[in-house]
Amino acid sequence: MYGLVMWFAKAALVFQLLHIFTPNFRGPFFWSLHALLWMNLLFYTGGAFAVLFQCIPREKIWNPAVTGTCIDVEIYFIATSVVNIVSDVSLLLLPITVIWNLKMDLKKKFSVSVVFATGLLWVSLLRKLVSANVVKRMHFQRCSPCIHVQII
Repeated sequence: MYGLVMWFAKAALVFQLLHIFTPNFRGPFFWSLHALLWMNLLFYTGGAFAVLFQCIPREKIWNPAVTGTCIDVEIYFIATSVVNIVSDVSLLLLPITVIWNLKMDLKKKFSVSVVFATGLLWVSLLRKLVSANVVKRMHFQRCSPCIHVQII
């Protein structure tokens, strides 16, 4: 569920940036945003399957006494964090590079860049706070390394 929500949030931002900066032009910015969009989709789809099939047999997810194997949750969380950080920073820097190539004075470029950076940083901060709150409310138990999913 997390991956699906994250992809839709990032897709909404990518489509907004495409609408603002590339309405009729398919240059490097356009293709960079599309690459970011589809790489995130592939990663989050793979992550959903990794969570869905995290243990073999699947019963081991809720019953640690069953013999079997599970993925290493810490590696999964680190990979998810790295992909999120890279895509968030990319979404922050890509529009700023376009802004700095516009023909306007330096003060305006700086002001518009700050507006974009502030908006993206607030979205990232709110996402991190919500994620931290969800993790704090969930009761993680060490069952081999299994991911516990709680439907709220």
